[in-house]
Amino acid sequence: MRKVFWVIASIILVSYPSKIGCQLYSDDHRDVPIFENQLKTLEKQFAGLLGLTRYHTMDMKAFEGFLDDLKIKDELKSRGFILQDRVLCLACQALVRNIQTNSITVEILGRKICNFYITVNTWTINDFCKELVRINKPILEYIVRHSKILSPEYACSVLLQNEHCYHNHPALKWETEIPAGGPVLHMSGRNNSNGRTTPLKILHLSDFHISQDYEIGGVSDCGYPVCCKRKLGNPIKGTNAGAWGDYNCDVPPWLFVNTLSYINYTHQDLDLVYFTGDIIDHSVWKDSIQDNANEITYAFDKLAESFPNLPILPSHRKSRIYTSKHVCTT
Repeated sequence: MRKVFWVIASIILVSYPSKIGCQLYSDDHRDVPIFENQLKTLEKQFAGLLGLTRYHTMDMKAFEGFLDDLKIKDELKSRGFILQDRVLCLACQALVRNIQTNSITVEILGRKICNFYITVNTWTINDFCKELVRINKPILEYIVRHSKILSPEYACSVLLQNEHCYHNHPALKWETEIPAGGPVLHMSGRNNSNGRTTPLKILHLSDFHISQDYEIGGVSDCGYPVCCKRKLGNPIKGTNAGAWGDYNCDVPPWLFVNTLSYINYTHQDLDLVYFTGDIIDHSVWKDSIQDNANEITYAFDKLAESFPNLPILPSHRKSRIYTSKHVCTT
């Protein structure tokens, strides 16, 4: 679900990679009207962009209404059947144009895409889209008003990142110069010898996604993008969140701490720790900078307590103090 507003933001400026096939239907569908085939193609590609590998297909009339609300149906109907392999690209570009010309607001776009996500997942969530839009709306509106390079072609080329929507823009070609020198990493003990013959032993940690409000016996099928949280979900669906986590849930803090303790006990010959995030859980509908900062502080405090004598090298890009992927990390 993190991808939902990431997709909305991407439509405006930033990126998320996607590899979505374009030949979606066999010859068995030749009796289906051209535009209906196009709608099915767009729905499948759009669901794939949102990260949905399995989803409930919408009624085609309802999906047409969804596109009509976004004010892109007529353009797709007039152009999409000619460029069937570019239908998602055309939809994306039409949405950006509508935002730039004030034909549709960021708030309406956000709610419509979020509601589409919920519908094809067959979820029933009352306040989810409202809160998600509230958190992200100011930033997206700022981008629309102030970006000097925003164009439908550029935004969708970055968003979709495939050959069917590529646009040659200078902002997509850049180089980073790495200066010479840099800080010296001082190591103690067995690493202090210039003539060492053994390789470094490095612990690589990633993707904790710590859920501070994890509830043992909570609802693991709660109807939200992430579950097992206190006061989330209807207990009638089962209170089966395990003590050490669940597939539909993020990591309990005690699992995080216990894991670090076990590693420290069983691998006492480590040379350094390389940490590449993520820390924050997936409660994107109630993100805040302060809560994220607290989570980052908690995680690094536990890392320092668990490995007091080791260098810990974090990757800043994946710590995510900002809410809902507001900073491009690729």
